[in-house]
Amino acid sequence: MGKQDAFKNILVLMMRTTVKVNGQNKRIDVGAVDVPYPTLNDVSERLPEPDSWATDEETKEKTPVYDDESYQWVQDSILDAVRREARNVTKVEEDGKDEETGNILYKLTKTREIPVNFEQLCEEHKRQGGEYLKIRHEAIAHFVNWLTTLDKSQGAMDMAKKLFSDPVSLDVSPVGTRKQFLANYLTPYVDNLNEERASRYELVLGKVITAASSEAASAEDF
Repeated sequence: MGKQDAFKNILVLMMRTTVKVNGQNKRIDVGAVDVPYPTLNDVSERLPEPDSWATDEETKEKTPVYDDESYQWVQDSILDAVRREARNVTKVEEDGKDEETGNILYKLTKTREIPVNFEQLCEEHKRQGGEYLKIRHEAIAHFVNWLTTLDKSQGAMDMAKKLFSDPVSLDVSPVGTRKQFLANYLTPYVDNLNEERASRYELVLGKVITAASSEAASAEDF
């Protein structure tokens, strides 16, 4: 297919937000977003069509299934990428209050249009070089702010920030104290994130988590 030809297949991405109900956090659906995506055959005619399609029982949407695990891995990576980009450009915002219940209403807004073909998808990828750096700096600042809510020494917080900020060096570090040190912070930090922020920081956190868990360190090292 050509670079300007629209993708024929659509994912349905449900956007959610957290609200307080009787003092408890509850996730609610705000709205669905259509996310166009290519199959491997759309990328190149030399690549195969899906062997079958899986149907989601709830949304009824169909996604490609390949018998070859390597093809499936590539297709799943494409689906993850288009979902992530759609989340990054779609925001949940307050939209007044319900006159009868007084509950806050929400709406979806887009900061940019979701790519519908290869030309737009490639442009978005180029643009995200700078966007990734912006999100990375934001994620580091948020992590550091979260550290201040813990009863930890300044030295421990400085070390956690240093390791979080440099996953490349952490990844090549010997298995042991440093990897386990950061891993003990990452688990509660990630658990504390709401869905919107977890999605926004997904790529940044993925690199840090991979570096910190490249091999299990001994508990005695911590």
